[in-house]
Amino acid sequence: PLAVAVSSDDIKAAFKTQALQLHPDRHVNADEEGQRVAHIKFQKLQIAYDVLRDAEKRLAYDRGQLVQ
Repeated sequence: PLAVAVSSDDIKAAFKTQALQLHPDRHVNADEEGQRVAHIKFQKLQIAYDVLRDAEKRLAYDRGQLVQ
């Protein structure tokens, strides 16, 4: 796989964009299943952001050492 350099500002901007779309508060009018799916997607986004913004966790993930 080809490694692509991405700045922390790029990561933060992408997270914010996705967080605004996936935040559970934006899905309060959805049915119960829709709310559950939105909540799960938002949690996964938060985990991914936590890994990507931490250089050590990101390196470990890239090496296949960190699996969540």
